[in-house]
Order: sequence, then C-alpha cells, then structure tokens
Amino acid sequence: MGNPATTSHDQFLATTRFAGLDGLRAIAILLVIWHHTIEVFAPALLQFSGAGYAGVRLFFVISGFLITTLLLREHSQRGAISLRNFYVRRVLRIMPLYYTTIVLYVVVIAAANLDPQYEANFFEGLPYYATFTSNFHFELHCHFRQAWSLAAEEQFYLTWPILLSVAGSRRAGWVLLALLGVVHLFLLDDVRAALPGRATQLLSRVQMSILFGVGLAYTLHSRRGHRLVSSLLAGRAWPMVSLAALALLNGLGSRIPTAPHHYMLEVAGLLVVLCCLLQPTSIAVRVLESSPMSEVGLYSYGIYMLHILCILAVRALSEAVGVDSLALQTLAVVALSVAVGRVSYYRFERPFLELKRRFGAVTPASNASTAPRDAPGPKGRGLPTH
Repeated sequence: MGNPATTSHDQFLATTRFAGLDGLRAIAILLVIWHHTIEVFAPALLQFSGAGYAGVRLFFVISGFLITTLLLREHSQRGAISLRNFYVRRVLRIMPLYYTTIVLYVVVIAAANLDPQYEANFFEGLPYYATFTSNFHFELHCHFRQAWSLAAEEQFYLTWPILLSVAGSRRAGWVLLALLGVVHLFLLDDVRAALPGRATQLLSRVQMSILFGVGLAYTLHSRRGHRLVSSLLAGRAWPMVSLAALALLNGLGSRIPTAPHHYMLEVAGLLVVLCCLLQPTSIAVRVLESSPMSEVGLYSYGIYMLHILCILAVRALSEAVGVDSLALQTLAVVALSVAVGRVSYYRFERPFLELKRRFGAVTPASNASTAPRDAPGPKGRGLPTH
C-alpha cells in the first residue's frame, strides 16, 4: 500500500500534471530576479546570496526530470521516440520568444546610453547567443548573460533525446551514470588540473543539476526506484525541510567554496522537486499550488528572458526620480517583470504553444487526458515541459 503521505508508482505514472512544479518555477525565477537586481543596485550584497545559482539549478533539475519523463513514457508505450515531434515542440516553446528577445536587446542596446563595454560585449557575443553556444563564452559580461542557461538546456535537448532514442532507455541510463561519475571526478582539483584544456572546457559546461533531474526521472519511472525513494522520504516534514535547506544555502552564498556550494544546491533542488512529486498533498505543495505562485511559474520563461530589460528600465526610472531604496527598486523590478511575463505569455507565446498540440507527447499510463501544459485554463495543464 505504501505510506499515505506519498503517491504510489501507478499514481505517478498516471499523473499528467505534477503539483507544485509551477510554484517551484516561481521560486526559481524570483531567486534569479533577486540576484540580478542586487547585481545592478547593490553588488556588495552578492557575497551574501547564492540566489541566481539556486534558481537556475532548480530550473535545471525540473527540466531534466520533465523532459526525460516524457521521453521514457513515450519509449515505454511505443517502443520508440518521435524525435521530429520532440524537436518541433522544443522549437515552438523556446525559439520564438528567445530570438524576439535578442532583437529587443539589439534595439535597446543600440538606442540606449549604456556602458560602452557592455554594448561591445553584447555585439561580440551575438553569434554565440544566436547559436546557443554562449555558455562556452561566459566571460562576455553583458546584459544578456542569462542566455548561458538556455544554451545549456538546448545542448541537453539536442543530445539526450537522440541518445535515448538510439541506445534505448537502459543503455542511455548507463551512459547517464557514467557521465555523472565523470562530472563528479571533474570537481576534484587534481583531476581537473590533469585534463587537457578542451576536455576541461567541455566538462565544465555539463550541468550536473540537469543530470540529477534525468536520474530522478529514471528512478521514479522504475517501480523499484519509486518504492525506494518513497520509503526514504515518507515523512511529512520532508517538503519543508528541503525548502529550508535550499533557502539556507541561498543565504550562505559565497561563504561556502564554489564547488561544494553548487553541489549542495543541486542536491537541495533535487530534494525539493522529489518532495513535490511524492507528496502532492503536503502543506508546502499546497502553498506552491496557490494562485500567485503557480501563475508566476506559468510565466517564468517570459520573465526569465525579459527581466533584465525590466531591471534596466527600473534603474533608468530610479535615476530620473532620485529613488535609492533597494526595497522599492526590487518591488518595482518584480512587479514589472511579472507583468511583462504575463503579457508575453498570453499575447505572444500562447499561439505557438497551441501549435504544440499537433505534435503532442504520448498519453500517460492511465490513458487520461494529456492536454498540453500550456493549454488554456489554470488547472487544465498537462505534463509541463518547460
């Protein structure tokens, strides 16, 4: 029967929308906004915050889990994966807003009186932004630096589904374990120093939090794995404990050495996502499912792409009216970013999301309805994929 606090494996396989994940996206995007806001208005506070790292790694874990869950379900039910449908869905979700945002940046940076070095860095990095390779040129410090995480995700989308499709889920799982082992070894200073420069550059761009999300999908897709983690995390306190751990690590910021800090953030993010999946009726998940949280999470992609432009707008307004309050500036940035993200979602992104329905993924094990995550209606969304 299992612990009543956790979902059964059959319930997990039948789930088309995982409770709390939109709320986690809201937390992730708010952490990223906070990081970039203090970077502009109060850079001295950055040493006390790991918010940007925590937010992006939470996004990565969710993305790795959801994408792999879709692929594993399709492979289990059909014996194959439609790479064509997968990549069409990804293009419709990512590309329209991404390239539109690049055009907006070109217009704003060319027209506004910004730091000349920022402007030079942006136009120097434009070929890398356009080809999703900016994570290999992260030294280009400019106002479009959030593109590095989209590049990391696109490289994951480009490689992992093909590997899973060609090798099959079992062999791909062994490749995943090997890659996790290699990346863990790479964290050791002696190993990293002994590697050639190109190998170091390549391995440093592999996002362990995405791999953790992939591993989580494999674990929960397996009945034995689901039973194991359910027994380990059956206590009702786990959702709150995992969220508290994520908050603590964010607050510690740079006071922990970089590699251990990032590793602990990834583990905390993994636990937070896992608790949402296993305990969808917990108090913490109910809070994450509340309307403000789930709605912000729904707009999170648009917010992520456009929030730095909002920060620049608030900075210009603050200088014009003489406001020097970090609290007011932060509230203004959050409010403007959420408003812009909402407009982006409903007025720009949704027509492309509707097209995704023609290239939908497989139905879940229960044969329940699989309306796309981005279909209209706050509670009518299916398995989310971004």
